[in-house]
Amino acid sequence: MSAESFEVRPDGGRALSGSDAAAYGDDTIFWNVDTQYDFMRPDGNLPVGEGEGAEDIEDALAEVTRTARANGIRVVNTADYHNKDSAEFSEDPDFEETFPPHCLAGSEGAEYVPATQPENPMEIDWREDADWAEVMEHEGDFVLYKDAFDVFAGEPESPHAEQLVETLDPDRAVVYGVATDVCVDYAVEGLMDQGVDVYVVEDAVKGIDPDNSAEAINRWEDKGATIGTTEGLNEYLEGGVL
Repeated sequence: MSAESFEVRPDGGRALSGSDAAAYGDDTIFWNVDTQYDFMRPDGNLPVGEGEGAEDIEDALAEVTRTARANGIRVVNTADYHNKDSAEFSEDPDFEETFPPHCLAGSEGAEYVPATQPENPMEIDWREDADWAEVMEHEGDFVLYKDAFDVFAGEPESPHAEQLVETLDPDRAVVYGVATDVCVDYAVEGLMDQGVDVYVVEDAVKGIDPDNSAEAINRWEDKGATIGTTEGLNEYLEGGVL
């Protein structure tokens, strides 16, 4: 990999240059998992970690977002987007299958943190039919709303993820977000099940339980996912050795 393959951005980061960037925009997507206020911030309704949220990975998230923008790569942003009667909600949650209300549709808690704000997004809502002709023509990001842990769950809670991947037809996906041991896990497994090569940005994910998160990361690697970092991301995009 030559130094000439990269351009220095005004913020001091690096982007792939010229034709390289355009090529990666065609065969690669970034997959941002649920980086919403209710999960990310300690005052959210369901902060990850041990209740402290995930503010500690927001610098890494911002760097991943800058890399996508600099290289013309579209981002699929998944989002919990629940109605008040969601099956996930309980007044007596077990924190395994049921949880307190969070990421209610239209609420501040359902919004993305600044580090991962989508750019020119098309919204694909689990409660509505998707217009796949418009999806094919759209040149910006996507926001994929869901009412399930598993974005690939299918009808009725998350009916559109599989078709979106088929429509975009990426060779590779860069995955990051929260929570490592729940929604990120489902995203990584679902993408690999659809034949997509996956790069997980380990310093840009955070889980609920450290042991479960470590088990998930090891399992992904055993199945062929690449576990890397923000520092190694451009090398991965160029196809270099990490």
